[in-house]
Amino acid sequence: MKKTNSEKILIFTTSKEKNGTAKLRDTVEAEIPEHFKAIRTYWGFLIAMLLKKKKIKAIFALSTLHFIIAIYMANRVRLNVPIVLGVYHPNQWKIYLAENVSKTRFRVVKKLSTVLTHSNIIHSSREGVNATNVYCKITQGTPTILQGPAEILPFLKKYSNEQNETPIKIVTIGRLVDFKACTIIAMINTIEKLVLQKKLNITYDIYGNGPSEEKLAEIIKLSPIQNRLTLHNFVPKEKYLETVIKYDLFFGMAGALILAASSGVISLIAIQEENKEVSYGFICDYNQEINPIFGDKSKYAVEKNMEEVIIFYSQLSTAERITLSEKCANATQSYSTASTKERLLAKIEQAAVIKDFDLSILDFVKIFVEIKRASRKGIFDAHA
Repeated sequence: MKKTNSEKILIFTTSKEKNGTAKLRDTVEAEIPEHFKAIRTYWGFLIAMLLKKKKIKAIFALSTLHFIIAIYMANRVRLNVPIVLGVYHPNQWKIYLAENVSKTRFRVVKKLSTVLTHSNIIHSSREGVNATNVYCKITQGTPTILQGPAEILPFLKKYSNEQNETPIKIVTIGRLVDFKACTIIAMINTIEKLVLQKKLNITYDIYGNGPSEEKLAEIIKLSPIQNRLTLHNFVPKEKYLETVIKYDLFFGMAGALILAASSGVISLIAIQEENKEVSYGFICDYNQEINPIFGDKSKYAVEKNMEEVIIFYSQLSTAERITLSEKCANATQSYSTASTKERLLAKIEQAAVIKDFDLSILDFVKIFVEIKRASRKGIFDAHA
């Protein structure tokens, strides 16, 4: 493959939400600008393919639909470069291979699965690999599990001897959407028991905005410990460190979890869509080599009762809290740019050029029309 200093890998997703794939796109461009160029719109991708194709070394698409669009355009403009798909949710294939939203999308993705191998996919978890094998019947190529790069904050958190005389301050920072809000509600229930029954001194602050904001506000209003629960506005990126560093325990998932833990705040892993009062425990106790993504339910992880975990923390000495803080920070280093960059680039550059997959522009029109029509009827993809 011809290489010049001006060539870039396009990292492509049009998501405008503050979700995992959008954050990954933005972080990759910010952390590895010498190799990656972020594409955030369909028009931007079209212009790049038509006018700047000589500067494109490869394409890294962060959703199945963006991957299909990339293959289609590359074949149309005769751009023979590797195109890689990032599978960042175990339900990704289940969603795209469902007929209730778009029958055309189902047909196109079904066709794609017959030509795809693991050599063109980067998975974020073992669950993602298993789901790809189950839904797409892929047996060729070696699966790659890679999560990152993620932004790592400086280690600043300090734990003092005064900890036992002040409240245990717990915090969650992130989007307030249903699959995360249920975990926040579980934490509120846990803290109610610890305060009312175990007489622990605990406060819980929740920062964020989103569709579940009113629901959480109502739950806090009705809580018997509402004076210990506070719902705050969303924290902008530049204010994240100075906000999270004030707390003793972070409870959350994905990028926000890595940021908090890297700064030295002892961090508990929330489990996406989990209503029970359980977590995967401290980030330093989680097996990242098997399943590096934080949040999705995993059969490879061990559920731990949140009440027991918080009681365990409350009984730690200052020295033990400092040690646990350092362990949490060290657990995030595999997500750093330095540890991720080499494996990410190697995977993309060694991926195959996909030529034996074709479809018509009419297929794309049908997909977008069918998705729009389904949304008007209140029919959405499962994870949306």
